[in-house]
Amino acid sequence: MKKLYLLFIVWGLMISLFSACSDDKEQEPPYIPTLPEVSIINVSGITTCLPKETVELKARLLDPTDVALLWTLEGEQVSTDSVYKFTPEDFGEYRIILTATNSVGSDADTLTINVSDGQFRFANIKNWTGEGENRSALAIQWITGTNMLEPADDEVFFLAWGYRWEKGTEPLGIDMLRAIAKKDPRLYVAKSGSYIIGFGYDGNNDGKIEVSNGNLTITQDNFVDGFYELSSQDFDNLKPVDPEDYWLGGLYEAYASYWLGQGNVVPDAEEFDYSNLFVIYRPLEDLSWDAWTLSPIDYEEMRNTLPIPRLLQAAEPNKK
Repeated sequence: MKKLYLLFIVWGLMISLFSACSDDKEQEPPYIPTLPEVSIINVSGITTCLPKETVELKARLLDPTDVALLWTLEGEQVSTDSVYKFTPEDFGEYRIILTATNSVGSDADTLTINVSDGQFRFANIKNWTGEGENRSALAIQWITGTNMLEPADDEVFFLAWGYRWEKGTEPLGIDMLRAIAKKDPRLYVAKSGSYIIGFGYDGNNDGKIEVSNGNLTITQDNFVDGFYELSSQDFDNLKPVDPEDYWLGGLYEAYASYWLGQGNVVPDAEEFDYSNLFVIYRPLEDLSWDAWTLSPIDYEEMRNTLPIPRLLQAAEPNKK
């Protein structure tokens, strides 16, 4: 009788267990994948580093189930793991993209890392014109204050563009100027004969620029492919009408002074040489720098405004 009683107990427990398992299976909904959500965790916590220095990055996924990861560096695949260790070989700005993909779709996050020691190099230039192995740089320094020789840092707007050209060709400074002004709609160059009279820059990128001194007014309509050949002699004291735009230039009271340098790194101010050539005669060299500043005409002190390399920044790339 005891054996029969124990048999009923065991049988009852098995039925209860089977029912519980069945209930669990019925209550557990099937897995339905959703669009992945991914972001980059910067484990190292830095976005500026030196060459050979490692920046550790990690993928954060809202739901990692059946998700494939892909890290790309400047468009090239570099890893499919959840952790990516970025170790740059050279200076420059690097764009890292992490993409997560599943059966529903994909999501991506982007991180930019600047590899620099604080000095401006050709690798820092973002706006490039032309093709070829040789490289030259155009740098233009606008000053918004009244003291041209000793401006405050926040009164200096100093931009650099890059120009590539083929070995065996012999481009001149004017060729670089024309090519960059034609490609970058924000840059305007005024010329009179052999002289560069002025440079304008559309600071708010609205496609317009207007400078005036009361007697002479120049707008974007006067420029063809970024260049304007002036015939008037009243070039001095032109000011941008829009305070967000920039202008430098003149002829009798101040003028666009031309400086030449050489090297992969922007030269120090004292390393720039005042050009003895007009831009229409200046032959470019590989890794050459053509810099322009606004200098006052003072026949007593005879001082010119030097470039301020520590304030140099890259001109933004052209919008496609």
